[in-house]
Amino acid sequence: NEWYPFAEVGTYQIRVRLIRVPGAQQELPAGFASWAVLPRVDVLPRDAARLSAVCEELKAKLETSNSYDEVTDAAVELSYVDDPVAVPYLQAMAVFKSGALSGRAAQGLERVGGEAAANALITLTKDPNLEVSSTARFWLSQLGQATKDPSLLGRIREALTQQ
Repeated sequence: NEWYPFAEVGTYQIRVRLIRVPGAQQELPAGFASWAVLPRVDVLPRDAARLSAVCEELKAKLETSNSYDEVTDAAVELSYVDDPVAVPYLQAMAVFKSGALSGRAAQGLERVGGEAAANALITLTKDPNLEVSSTARFWLSQLGQATKDPSLLGRIREALTQQ
């Protein structure tokens, strides 16, 4: 769901068409102008146990992989688990490898939103690693702008005014 938020349970058929970009140096072959239909995507109802298992798998990839690409891919995937079950995994990812993934993790927490994600971001703002704490402050402020909950907004504002 990195490019499209599937909001409803159901089956989706995706069509893609490449177009010529003005100023491009190369012309696209004639066949590229037609629509291509990709395999269908089935969006199932929320399954907390399955989401937790996916988060565990991605966490294991982060911790065991020696490949930069694999770690980056796992971090991107984990940051798009848009569910409260991902909060502890994202919080742990933020401080993993001296905060190298803190931006991706904090953005994922902001995307999840809600009290649990805000609490995780507030905790991360107090991290001694400046990269972790400053990134968490930025995404906490973004969460504060998006929240409609006045009590949560108050807690976010209080956390952001503390040094």
